[in-house]
Amino acid sequence: MSKINQATQVAKTIIRKRSQIVSAPTLCPHVENLSEAKPYSEIPGPRPIPVLGNTWRLLPIIGQYDVSDVAKLSALFYKEYGKIVKLSGLVGRPDLLFVYDANEIEKIYRQEGPTPFRPSMPCLVRYKSMVRKEFFGELAGVVGVHGEPWRKFRSKVQKPILQVQTVRKYIEPIEIVTHDFIKSGSEDVYFYQNDGYEG
Repeated sequence: MSKINQATQVAKTIIRKRSQIVSAPTLCPHVENLSEAKPYSEIPGPRPIPVLGNTWRLLPIIGQYDVSDVAKLSALFYKEYGKIVKLSGLVGRPDLLFVYDANEIEKIYRQEGPTPFRPSMPCLVRYKSMVRKEFFGELAGVVGVHGEPWRKFRSKVQKPILQVQTVRKYIEPIEIVTHDFIKSGSEDVYFYQNDGYEG
């Protein structure tokens, strides 16, 4: 059995098992296009070197990339590798996958289901659960958790936060802060078009 047929069978099995929760076309609308899919190993990106992987590229002084400017790094990745980029071989960390196609990003989010898994930043989790536990308590927020705790918290805050009158309250203060930020950093602000970005 070919890898494509195996992948199709796995996808169909998942659809069958989850059909009570989500209809098959919504869960995996691209099953019929698997014959065109490329393996994960073929996703373009910087090639890791033995032992150090790609970690060295992110180090100060010797590194190839400046991680303090993620927008510039993303523009470089997009320009050099295209709409999807894999940064693998990061010592002690999983691969990073950068997707620069809004349609593909939408498909990913729509297939996550009601309890998405989005690993949070370890420093933020530690801060909220240990350093400032007396302030945050058991409510770590939508950024510090994933899965069922994320769904519970999100379902409680989604309605009040997205009401028009609530949003209206914050438009002017956010505009003031944004204007001040742009004014104070106008010489240092990096614009994609200055580096040939054609997003």
